[in-house]
Amino acid sequence: ILTNPPYVTSGSGSLKNALVDAGVSEEYSASGRGTESLALQWVVKSLKPGGQAFVVVPDGLLNQEGMLAYTKDRCIIRGVVSLPVRTFYSTPKKTYILAIERKEDAIEQTDPVFFYLASEVGETRDANRWSIEPNDLPEMAGLFNQFAATPTTFKSPSKRCKVVKWDVFGAYKH
Repeated sequence: ILTNPPYVTSGSGSLKNALVDAGVSEEYSASGRGTESLALQWVVKSLKPGGQAFVVVPDGLLNQEGMLAYTKDRCIIRGVVSLPVRTFYSTPKKTYILAIERKEDAIEQTDPVFFYLASEVGETRDANRWSIEPNDLPEMAGLFNQFAATPTTFKSPSKRCKVVKWDVFGAYKH
């Protein structure tokens, strides 16, 4: 799954009420705020074991302890990519790409987590969206593919990329 779900807090209460009315609120019981928490729960539930997703999320979602715990419990966190502000023109929020894989059975994650800081995305971040030369995304994609092939031995040659051991990342609450 590759998705950029909407992230707004207005209207999320009515969506949660609709889930209650439909009798499926128990399926969306993580203590997240906003439509992005509902969307992430839907993505996780929709993945088959071993299935992967790349989800664009606002920074606020990663600061919600309940949502991070929910995701770590059900998924292997493969990577977090920091995107520059206004990567999406109508979204002034800081956003990230969260790379996850649905856990098979009750396995515990031991693999480290890939992190990348993108400063440029190949276009201006204004209303014009002109193409520009600086673009960190090709390097990020190449390094992520290398990491995915050998996560426990991967060494990044880039200062924009780091790998965090799971015992460190797994302890994070936010």
